[in-house]
Amino acid sequence: ESSAEIVFPRLPMVASRALLFCCLLCLLAPTLGATKKFKVRFSEAKPGKFPTMSLNDDDNLSPAIKMENAPERTSAFVIIIEDTTEKKLNWLLYDVPSDFTDLEEELSSGDGETRVSAVLSDTAGGGSKEFGDDVNPAIKKEIDDKWNVVAKEGKNGYNGNAHYFGPSVSKGTHDISMRVYALESATKLEKGATKEEVLKAMKGKVLEKAVYKSKIYGEGEL
Repeated sequence: ESSAEIVFPRLPMVASRALLFCCLLCLLAPTLGATKKFKVRFSEAKPGKFPTMSLNDDDNLSPAIKMENAPERTSAFVIIIEDTTEKKLNWLLYDVPSDFTDLEEELSSGDGETRVSAVLSDTAGGGSKEFGDDVNPAIKKEIDDKWNVVAKEGKNGYNGNAHYFGPSVSKGTHDISMRVYALESATKLEKGATKEEVLKAMKGKVLEKAVYKSKIYGEGEL
């Protein structure tokens, strides 16, 4: 009497484990070696909105900027903020050292050189410019060194001067684009460069680019 049953040979224990390992590897492959995406945003504004204090109609302060997950080999940053509706350049900041991923508000100096500051740990005084007599000299030196690091500003698209110039709500709703480039080496340009000169000096040095888009709304539009 014939049997309709089909008997499959049992895999040896070693082969079974190897097959299970291969299946798990296939499932995990998309996440293995994955790196976090390089990101940038305005520190003091709601997502998608341009900081009010950085509007030309308000205090016209250069915005606070936070960068995250920059590539390991980053040596310097280039920051370009543009009003893409008006097609004008608001701020061009270059050769920002890679240690400075938290840029404070009102860094633009007006003379083409910006003393960048970082958010230091609480033990280092939180990045304060003023020190009491009880501050550890080593910590004070650490803060002094950070406050004396200089980045360079390029010419804006409004008056051609090397400083920040904010967009205006009086002209209606506008789109603002912030691009940050992580470079493996600084541009080494002098202060007061044009956007075209900075882009040319960046060639072959860009590791990754982060883009953040925001809006300003005209008076009475929101």
